[in-house]
Amino acid sequence: MNGFIKACVNANEEIATALKSGFDSSWFEKTQVGAGGDISSKLDLFAEAVFVKHLGMFGEIESEESGIIGEGEEKII
Repeated sequence: MNGFIKACVNANEEIATALKSGFDSSWFEKTQVGAGGDISSKLDLFAEAVFVKHLGMFGEIESEESGIIGEGEEKII
């Protein structure tokens, strides 16, 4: 499995573990309007942070929540 795919799997496993370990009802709370134009929930922002942690090394990330994150030649959407 290549490094990018493994990082995607790891990010999803981290999110799944957090959800199984005790879903926090505060994750339903709405925060601010994201870069995509809708209102982001705390769960949206948590998942984004996990994916940025795991995928940021591969390039620039374009996120519905925060817009452009990081830098690099490769673009991750």
